[in-house]
Amino acid sequence: MIRARFRRLELFSSAPKSLSSVRSITSFRYQIVASIVLILCLQATGAETGRNSPLLRRAFELSDLNNWTEAEPEFARAASAFRNNGDKTGLNYAELGIIRATIQRRNLALTSAQLSHRLESDPLMKSDRDLRIFAWRSRAKSITWAAAMRRDWEEVARLSRDSSDPRWRYRASAELGMAAYYEGNLQAARRNISAALIAATKTHDVGSQIKYLYAIGVGLNQAQMYPETIQYLDKAIALAKATPGGIISIHALAGEGAGACINWPDSKGENDRSNDPRERSAHEGR
Repeated sequence: MIRARFRRLELFSSAPKSLSSVRSITSFRYQIVASIVLILCLQATGAETGRNSPLLRRAFELSDLNNWTEAEPEFARAASAFRNNGDKTGLNYAELGIIRATIQRRNLALTSAQLSHRLESDPLMKSDRDLRIFAWRSRAKSITWAAAMRRDWEEVARLSRDSSDPRWRYRASAELGMAAYYEGNLQAARRNISAALIAATKTHDVGSQIKYLYAIGVGLNQAQMYPETIQYLDKAIALAKATPGGIISIHALAGEGAGACINWPDSKGENDRSNDPRERSAHEGR
């Protein structure tokens, strides 16, 4: 009897401890769930700022197509919004986009120096790899000599290894191929740009496909391989026509790099098509 009573007392005294343990476990679980929800909310908020901001979506779509004329006002609108909402990373992207879109209207030496200063002094430029790539890309377009352009794209190639956007790897390689073209290394140019075209096709990077098809056409034109030139230029034009926002203008493409090598129009005037491989092909019976 006495032992039975002691057992009841033990069970009774242990009940609050068990209840307390259950409450502790339940509270702990709630804390874990609350922490997970908070982290997800912060990630969702972060996903809508900076490079991932919806304000930059259309600007990036157009710039990926090398359509900088239409991208410029999109970047300008985004920059205005970022100044109001305090998104410093987004503002940096927008300002760099404006610089790249207006590069042909700028003092190139001054623009290059300003971008170099930002790369060296801006904390965001130093810490954000993708932003740094975008800045180096803009700076490279302010360079007019091949050796300096090569150095800038070598830096982009180095940074691209750990970039969240894998397209920069083949884009940098293609630009290094274009630098090789300017330096007279046609074999390296052909190898880099051809490989980049294959990679761009696999990732459905239409803007880069158009650009590389055109660049290869330019090289073939310089080699006086006119029928092959027409094939590549026709592919570039057809792809641009089939893509909303795609650009067809020879001069628009020329502003992006290899197209600057093409030898038309010449000094006789803009309407002179004597250097157009289509015209020469027709005249030579090819």
